[in-house]
Amino acid sequence: MAETELQIKRQKEIIDAASQIFSSVGFHRADMNDIAKLANIAKGTVYLYFPSKKKLFLAVIFDGLKNLADNIEDVVNNSNDPIEEFKNSIVAYINFFKENQPYYRILLHPEKEVKEDIENTWHNYTLSKIPTIEDTLNKCVEHGLFKKINTKSAAHMILGMIDQTIGLWISDKKNESIESMTEQVLEIIFKGIEQ
Repeated sequence: MAETELQIKRQKEIIDAASQIFSSVGFHRADMNDIAKLANIAKGTVYLYFPSKKKLFLAVIFDGLKNLADNIEDVVNNSNDPIEEFKNSIVAYINFFKENQPYYRILLHPEKEVKEDIENTWHNYTLSKIPTIEDTLNKCVEHGLFKKINTKSAAHMILGMIDQTIGLWISDKKNESIESMTEQVLEIIFKGIEQ
């Protein structure tokens, strides 16, 4: 294995271990020794890749957002129908957080030391996705599948509704299943709530 491949593998192992530790105890209580131990490497090696706990924490955040983007891109690239593409991307987004609930909690309730960094990172990520959602909405409008709307505003509203749905489900499991809530989101987006 080439050195760069080994470095990429090692970095991924550290990020995966850190993700587990940060998710279970938070940023403040996370210990670099525990992360190194879980990654099965020396603490000094962790610092070779990530010079501070904060830099490692942000790497965990970026890694999660990259995985989320990859998941959505996979489903979008496997569809030629703009409506199916749109539905599948919403389901992929919600399912990512269903499968990565601790990660969502980190984003939702950041600790003081990293709050501003996380909020900026998450804000920039969601803003970067608006054009993709807007493009899909525009395709649907062009094909006569949706009525003419302000697609940029609609993209913001849809993303906000999806985020609120995930947050509600994670904070109140007694509410209902995420699958049922996803169906409601899709129903509201595609059919509205008028009788």
